[in-house]
Amino acid sequence: MVYIITHKKCNFPTNTEEFAVIQAGAENNEDLGYLRDNVGDNISGLNPYFCELTGMYWIWKNVEADYIGICHYRRFFAEGKQIINELKLRDALADYDLVLPRLDHFAVSVYKQYEYSSEHNISDLDMAIKCISIKYPDYRDILNEVMIKKAFYPYNMMYMRKSLYHQYCEWLFTILFELMKQIPYNEYTGQKKRVFGYLSERLLLIWIRKNKLKVKELNVVNTETKVTIKEKIFRRANSYLATYMGIDLREKK
Repeated sequence: MVYIITHKKCNFPTNTEEFAVIQAGAENNEDLGYLRDNVGDNISGLNPYFCELTGMYWIWKNVEADYIGICHYRRFFAEGKQIINELKLRDALADYDLVLPRLDHFAVSVYKQYEYSSEHNISDLDMAIKCISIKYPDYRDILNEVMIKKAFYPYNMMYMRKSLYHQYCEWLFTILFELMKQIPYNEYTGQKKRVFGYLSERLLLIWIRKNKLKVKELNVVNTETKVTIKEKIFRRANSYLATYMGIDLREKK
């Protein structure tokens, strides 16, 4: 099953009727008429800090399905501008372990991109690195390799078999729940409140590399903007670096 995670009422594209819609952060918001992430085993109340991860947690703990897919109310896997249905996503798993958005590439490392951004506190990423090193010492070499890479998988969008999804969630949330004891997230304001959502994007590639998973990368279409997802990230990140560090993020060809 593919789940569309949303925090607001939407008119979804006509070719997504087969997808299920789940309201993330339902605990503290009005009922939108969708599946709600505040029933059963849930962390819905943490949505301001975990973003779409509260929906991902709910799916992990409460859904029985052979395949699990995650997309957003405005972001979908696509070929060109055509949204891909679950059948095509499932076909991809004949040759791959999971489906993800294309890697976003930068002219600086994953670590430096986080450090330079005004939306993040680099101390949070430092704590995540330390946490993984302690809880999963066999990940240390891969962890260091990923932090100096110049790319990561964005958006927490994915499609994979249930068993693999459960393995990933067990690893990810074990780390994030430990970080909740260390990061003063409830003191954060603005975009910095979304700290655990941001961190999870940087952690995914670590898990993939360590487990030697084969990834099928697909384009992502944003139904709410004419600017592509990659262009939006590039503009925002380049603005930060140009403003605060005098660095041009554009890759030299």
